Amino acid sequence: MSVLYRRHIPLAITFICGLIILLQFFFVPANITEPWQSSLQYYGVTLTNWANLLANFIIGFGVVNISLIHARRIMRAKSWVDKFYSIWLFIVMAAFIVVGLFGYPRMWWTPLAANWDWLQLYVLTPLDATVYASLVFYMASGCYRAFRARTLEGAALLVVGFLSIMYKTPLFQAYAPWVIKTIDWIAKYPAVGAYRGIQVSAALGAILLGIRTLIGVETGYLGRRD
Repeated sequence: MSVLYRRHIPLAITFICGLIILLQFFFVPANITEPWQSSLQYYGVTLTNWANLLANFIIGFGVVNISLIHARRIMRAKSWVDKFYSIWLFIVMAAFIVVGLFGYPRMWWTPLAANWDWLQLYVLTPLDATVYASLVFYMASGCYRAFRARTLEGAALLVVGFLSIMYKTPLFQAYAPWVIKTIDWIAKYPAVGAYRGIQVSAALGAILLGIRTLIGVETGYLGRRD
């Protein structure tokens, strides 16, 4: 396969599609008066729908890929202990797919919740809470290592972290109200300023990356270059 099919045609498709998506936001007003404006909006919406369709296809491809990986693991494993997690993955995956696509509107023990909502509320939410609760020990260990006033930045992190802990403690809220005011001031001014700086930097980086992708300078999505 020549360089034309592997490099130039994908770059041209990326440039044209990206340009249409951008132009529909800048040159299509709320009241469409010109035929080209209607066509531009139509193609922009069509490309967006195609992108959503491809994203869903990628999710399905991921399901197939992970199924093949765990199927090989089940066939090659010598003991049931090695097969357990892969088998459990297939069971849970099948349960969610069946319930999400073909489930009945309600379960008899949850008359006010649909099947998918029941799985989300009573299965995923407790599991997420359990995993997050188990991470508290790693978080405490990380805080112990991070909150060491060896440098100026570490000292500032230690002070702010300790004030945040005091902010969430009812004892300090009752007997040291100045902690609440201090943390509120830090959250409203220094934290907001730093967060906006990060947002502006990330936005500029995203704009630069988009421009580089449109003009064909950034070609990492094409894979290895020739």
